[in-house]
Amino acid sequence: MSEVSQGFEALVRYLKRTSWRPVDADHRTSLWLPPEAVTEQHGLQAVLPADPSMTDASELIEKSLKVVAWAEKRGLDEVRHDVVTGGADRLSVRLPADAFDGQVSLATAPDLLVAVRNLVVGAAVGVETEDPLVLPPRRPQHVEAYVSRAQVSTRPGSFVVDVELPGDELSADALELEAGTPLGRRITDRVRAVATGATALAAQIGDGDRDVTQFAQSAAVTGNATELDALAQLGRGQGRAHRYQLRVAQTPLWGKEAVRPSVLTITPAHQAVLAEAATYLRERRSRDGVTVTGLVVRLARSGAHGAGDVTVEGVDDDSGVTRRYAVNLSEDDYADALRAHREGYRVVVVGDLDVRGTRLTLRRIKSFDVLADPSAV
Repeated sequence: MSEVSQGFEALVRYLKRTSWRPVDADHRTSLWLPPEAVTEQHGLQAVLPADPSMTDASELIEKSLKVVAWAEKRGLDEVRHDVVTGGADRLSVRLPADAFDGQVSLATAPDLLVAVRNLVVGAAVGVETEDPLVLPPRRPQHVEAYVSRAQVSTRPGSFVVDVELPGDELSADALELEAGTPLGRRITDRVRAVATGATALAAQIGDGDRDVTQFAQSAAVTGNATELDALAQLGRGQGRAHRYQLRVAQTPLWGKEAVRPSVLTITPAHQAVLAEAATYLRERRSRDGVTVTGLVVRLARSGAHGAGDVTVEGVDDDSGVTRRYAVNLSEDDYADALRAHREGYRVVVVGDLDVRGTRLTLRRIKSFDVLADPSAV
């Protein structure tokens, strides 16, 4: 079979799978109209040769590919790729021409690729787990395996990095999504949602209407620490932050829920807030064996005896930032906490830090000690 014939058959399969409709045909050509969702574009039609051996078959196929790309608002190369494969969703990062002009230095390129990978990993873990604000050290094996299948390429036009997210291996040929939504689609949905939510919140923080603690409310809306750090780092190069564009494009071969390509602009002001938010979330992550040194500022229990709740205002052994920690103490430790509060003594409490939004709690208390000397560290 000739290359033209293969291209013709692949394009016909693509048109059928993406709901294009053959409405007329004669001995030379066949006429196809776009899906009903695109019919507002009057006059849009693809004309295919009736026989791929015709002398003008290549020209008609090429023109039809351009029509499809126009209808889908995607690049011609993206459509060509999907026609001959099972399709792929794409993330693209465009850096400014005045800073990069089609090339980046060897010093910048590795950091840029790491940031791109981290954005994909952060989104994948977010959709495949309980969506933590800080990613665990060990990621699901199937997530790592999927990320290793993603492909990266570059192209001119300022400097553009494209990430191709393939379909799931088990459902690459199941274009009706009987096995569920491919991980690649859930990643691009997530990246679009997080980038939109995070930059909107960053803008509000820049205006003074909100503060960085709002990033701890929902990773699904404003991202986890890995995603935020990646979005902050993608625009960095040559020693400073640059405005960049993040484009999300979805193949129509993975079902009817594909969204038209969208482009978000991330400014240096956004990047500064996102970097701060990533640091904030990591400092507040849940972890075991945390030591907090500070003052008891609140006590409460239901009766004159028994265990009780206290609030310690102090710094932990990791961040060095003063915060308030809720602690539930045994009766004996509560008595010590009461004495420390009355005398203004510092206390040292060791336990497992649990982070729930903006609330910090020390659980499974291992020790609670009063520092008799108020000046002790």
